[in-house]
Amino acid sequence: MADETGKKSAQVNSEVGDDAPDPPIRIGVTGHRTLPDDPALAARVADVLTRIRAPASTSGGLLPCIVLSPLAEGADRLVATLALAAGHATLHAILPLPMESYMADFTTATSRDAFRALLDRASDIIVLPPAKTRTAAYWSAGEYVVDHCDALIALWDGLPVRGEGGTGAVVAHARQQRVPLFWITPAVPYDVVEEAGRGLARRRPVSETA
Repeated sequence: MADETGKKSAQVNSEVGDDAPDPPIRIGVTGHRTLPDDPALAARVADVLTRIRAPASTSGGLLPCIVLSPLAEGADRLVATLALAAGHATLHAILPLPMESYMADFTTATSRDAFRALLDRASDIIVLPPAKTRTAAYWSAGEYVVDHCDALIALWDGLPVRGEGGTGAVVAHARQQRVPLFWITPAVPYDVVEEAGRGLARRRPVSETA
């Protein structure tokens, strides 16, 4: 288990030579805990993951990626699960609280089992330093994800910020930091809004990957 200061993250570097192996893209996730149980939503998330991981050239498969996820119910787990299923992906679990305290958020045995199953697949588990309140701890996790990712996937209803630590606050921080944002509305037809921010290195335009 590593703390924040001990974590070493790969950097996407646009100056890497064409013949060098592609470094992993770090994909962060934020979003609502309650989502429709709809295969069409999962398909949309999988498509966005493919867009982000498309290589700069037309040759080769998907770029490797590291998913940064707090593994809460809903969006966090959906994105992590789909990325791992696509292959060439590793998971870094960003926990806002010590594990036993965090698991109190998950009120069913099924949810706790799902959390443990994903945690077992994580190559790195980062427990963030203590915060003054539980809400502040959730904000710290969202802030960490944004500050350490190359692109952020947000499953967000688009409503204004409703408090510290929520999805809207995390999206606002990503926009402030100019992190490339892929915003999926969690309602049919699951529209995707892409905000380029500072841009994603080593990725051809989405229009070429559709």
